[in-house]
Amino acid sequence: MSGKYVVAIDLGGTKIYTGLVDFEGNIKKEIKVDTEADKGVGKIVENIKNTINYVIKDIEKDSIRAIGIGSPGSLNVKKGIIQSPPNLPFKNYNIVEVLEKERIFYRETQQFKKLEDTQMFLIKLISND
Repeated sequence: MSGKYVVAIDLGGTKIYTGLVDFEGNIKKEIKVDTEADKGVGKIVENIKNTINYVIKDIEKDSIRAIGIGSPGSLNVKKGIIQSPPNLPFKNYNIVEVLEKERIFYRETQQFKKLEDTQMFLIKLISND
């Protein structure tokens, strides 16, 4: 696959849905897995990473322009922190910092959109655009 893409992650209490979306809004690849919240934060983050790696497996990392993560509850968007969702074990957890350590993503967060009780992080990749 070639082009420019966004990785969209819907983090919920029971499922993690991750999709690779092109700039025309077409879902190119997707995966849904159990969140496994009862196994703790480490397992949830592992599942998030695994879904990201699955959807970007066949593309150049340079073609990923952004990653959006939707999570229930309050977020500190400027710092990339999931504060205390009612149905997940996160407590002031810096998800952006954790994903940065994977050396796939780089920080430049901003509030993307609020959908009822879900806010989005938009993690913009460093690019020459």
